[in-house]
Amino acid sequence: MRFPEGDSELVLKNNSDLPFTEIEILVDDVLKTYESLKGNAEVE
Repeated sequence: MRFPEGDSELVLKNNSDLPFTEIEILVDDVLKTYESLKGNAEVE
């Protein structure tokens, strides 16, 4: 699933070896994305 703005993509995985659903967010530039999100109190 792609986000409406930017080049980020949400990926859900079903891995039977894990007791939870893996959630990944793919981005083109990890450091740029980190810098843009680190000041947001709603992002953990």
